[in-house]
Amino acid sequence: MSIVYRSTDRVMIKIDDISFKVAPLTYAQKLEVQGMLTKKNGTDIDNIAKTTKSLIEMSLKDVKGLTYPDGEEFRLDFDGGKITEPCFDELMNLSLSTKLTIALMQLVQGIPKEIIDTATGKPLKGVSIVKSNGVGAKK
Repeated sequence: MSIVYRSTDRVMIKIDDISFKVAPLTYAQKLEVQGMLTKKNGTDIDNIAKTTKSLIEMSLKDVKGLTYPDGEEFRLDFDGGKITEPCFDELMNLSLSTKLTIALMQLVQGIPKEIIDTATGKPLKGVSIVKSNGVGAKK
């Protein structure tokens, strides 16, 4: 049997020892992302960077397991339902930001059973999707 996710459901993606709570993309969000990838307004790198930022803003809802150097727990800051620019910048300074980007890019096709390393075609090391019935769904 296949699983269908509501846009209010939340799925946990674990990358190394950090847990990221993400929302499935809506159809409109998927179209927006796909449109960004096909536009040629500048270089492909520019488009990928803008697409990555949009994916993180649209899908990321919570993170657990990060602290600042002073020991303070890292928390996502939101403005209008999207993470703030400083918060995005901090996430992009993580050593695992490439893995996060790869995982979120795969959300455009729906919630996958596993995150695939696009270079090898094999499961991405250190990345897993933690699923269980209804966990994280907004009520």
